[in-house]
Amino acid sequence: MPQYKYLPTDVPPPPSQIVDYMVLGGLPELAEPHKLKEDFPQLEYIMCCAEECKQCKLPPSQHFTETRVILPEELTEDNLPNEHIFHQAFEYIDLARNEGKQCYIHCARGRSRSATIVIAYLMHKERMSLKDAFLTVKRRRNFIGPHGPLRVQLLRYEKLLIQRGHYGTDAQISFVDMLDWRNLENEEFPKTESATNRKIIEQEKKQVEQKAKSYGLFDRIKNLF
Repeated sequence: MPQYKYLPTDVPPPPSQIVDYMVLGGLPELAEPHKLKEDFPQLEYIMCCAEECKQCKLPPSQHFTETRVILPEELTEDNLPNEHIFHQAFEYIDLARNEGKQCYIHCARGRSRSATIVIAYLMHKERMSLKDAFLTVKRRRNFIGPHGPLRVQLLRYEKLLIQRGHYGTDAQISFVDMLDWRNLENEEFPKTESATNRKIIEQEKKQVEQKAKSYGLFDRIKNLF
């Protein structure tokens, strides 16, 4: 699947395979699930992380197994995802992984909430540091960017794993604070505004919109709410 480094639009890019068993994306792809299945033949599990998606059920003929692990659209200190929610998501992803299948983790756009679940999974199950997990996902889906409260929770989660000896005795935290995280992101994924780049942006924007239309974003997304 093509990846788009710069996306000056609210239209999400196509789904992104992060590792063999996890695909990350947004809600539009579920408008025409047969297209999703064509791109990812091993995909049989779907996890919805979007509270505002009131109805995500797919036709039985598609042979998908679905679940909901909800992260609220409006996040505050009082409703951040806790370890129980993370582990609920991990168990479902493991169902797909243990069967040699793929799990499609999505929120509305595949940018913040679902990306947070994928990053946390890599931290816990693959024993990646927060920095390594974030970069692994970001390099395969540049569009991602967990919102501020979710970044705070990922920082806390890494500290918790370190305290438990999850990474070994010499593990260090990935980021001192949010500014440290942003500095790494700006260094690893610079965004230039040259005339050549603006032309590329427009070309990629058209490609993204065409792909979104093929998944039924503009004329069928309303049926999912």
